[in-house]
Amino acid sequence: MVKLAAIAGNDSLSLPELLDMCFYHRTEIAFRAAWILEHVTTHYPERFVPYLADFLSRYPKQQNPSCQRHFTNILIFLTGNRAEKKGIRLTGYDMLPIVETTFNWLIAVDTAIAVKANCMEVLYNLRHTADWITEELHQQLLFLQRDGGPAIQSRSRKIMEKLNG
Repeated sequence: MVKLAAIAGNDSLSLPELLDMCFYHRTEIAFRAAWILEHVTTHYPERFVPYLADFLSRYPKQQNPSCQRHFTNILIFLTGNRAEKKGIRLTGYDMLPIVETTFNWLIAVDTAIAVKANCMEVLYNLRHTADWITEELHQQLLFLQRDGGPAIQSRSRKIMEKLNG
């Protein structure tokens, strides 16, 4: 995967085309494209940044559960300390559709556990973008601790500790 990301990172593969492939009707192609896009983002962020607005605008449209995992991984990177150290900031972007979509994925019964766990991290990282996020995330974490499986309970406790810390 890192070798494919290097090819995409060297501009041999068009990142807009790669992003388009993340929405391809054949699940395995979309999954692989999202996986490569994630690696490009984390290993060659300078190549990804020009397409950040396009990615953010398309994030709410992602319906493929396998791609949602990679898309939330991308957002964990983009909203975390590693991206900030590389000079990547999400200021100036309308993050409300991202927050709403991420909450929807977190709340949905059929969302994969790994995606839910990623959603918690994304929302934690975005909690400063709107006053209501922290309280809503807190409520969802309490619900997931009560009704979720062991993996979700564990992750929600960790995020809750970070919220309270």
